[in-house]
Amino acid sequence: MSEAPGIRFDLRDCTPVETIDGSRSWTTPDGLLLLINSFPIPPDLPVADDVNDFTRRYREECAAGGVGLVDCAIVTAASTRALQTVIKSPQQPSGMTYVGALTLPWTDCSVVVRVQGIEHGVTGVRDATVLDEAMAHGRVQAGEFGLDGWSDVATTGLDRNLSEDPELDMRFPGHPLTQVRQRLELIAQSLEIEPGATGLAPFPLPQPAG
Repeated sequence: MSEAPGIRFDLRDCTPVETIDGSRSWTTPDGLLLLINSFPIPPDLPVADDVNDFTRRYREECAAGGVGLVDCAIVTAASTRALQTVIKSPQQPSGMTYVGALTLPWTDCSVVVRVQGIEHGVTGVRDATVLDEAMAHGRVQAGEFGLDGWSDVATTGLDRNLSEDPELDMRFPGHPLTQVRQRLELIAQSLEIEPGATGLAPFPLPQPAG
């Protein structure tokens, strides 16, 4: 096992908070919660040569855990290949919690930065607006939640749906999904990894798409 290296990123607009599990944590001005965790054990990630196969396996693991996969991409942060994801889980009585993660995996350890955003107040406006538009254009039928975003197949439940397309984020700037994605991008752009990572073997993530 190896000790995960330390990381730094821009936190100038964030406020430190205490958490029960001892994570290094902050809140942002728009109400997001940021957490950093280091794990001195091999990452619990799928192993696949193809990014589509990797995404399929990751999506299946999320579904088995009762959450939905919204985003899954192989990115580069601080000259290191990383996994950037967003998952969602249902709140009671309504709404979704979105958790974005930037995972820096090595063979024997990892560092994970998480960004959590919660729907407050009137929930489901983004979903309902986009679904109504899709129904008006014949893309989905009444009773269907939308299209899953990974393939052009109608679906229901916690699969990614049309309203969660990143191209729609500008239309819904106050939505927690938009805010989580934007904060993940800021973290990835300002990320620095301390020198301890130079001798670590990288986790075999697949090549990014395109």
